[in-house]
Amino acid sequence: MDMLVQLGVNKTYFIQLAIFVFTLFILSQHVFKDFAELLEKRDLQTKGSEDLASEEQGKTIRLHKAYEEKARWVSGEIKTIFDSYRQEANAEFEKIIAQARGESNKLMEESRQRLAAEIGDAARKLAEEAPLVAKAMSSKLLSGQPGGRT
Repeated sequence: MDMLVQLGVNKTYFIQLAIFVFTLFILSQHVFKDFAELLEKRDLQTKGSEDLASEEQGKTIRLHKAYEEKARWVSGEIKTIFDSYRQEANAEFEKIIAQARGESNKLMEESRQRLAAEIGDAARKLAEEAPLVAKAMSSKLLSGQPGGRT
């Protein structure tokens, strides 16, 4: 005990120690207990929020992939529809062009036939009038009328 006295420990030390232990017990039961419960609740909520956030992020990634797949599928369908309409339009175009070519060839053939007939008629008329023109020219030349050479 002498050693404790030399260290400065007297009989009030045990009383102070008892008061400290008692105060610590009371505070831990009434004050610190509530803070510990709040801290534990906060930890649980934080961990739950983190799990929920990662789950939502996973859902977002899956939805994004599903959207991309559907967008590719729709794009392919649109391309297929567009290609079929383009093929139909090209077929219709070729049909119209062929019809127009046929009509133009028909018109050109009719025009050639008309032209050949008109040329034939003109040649026949010319052949019929050539002797008359020659006769008229010779009579003018021989009669010495003005407008002719004498």
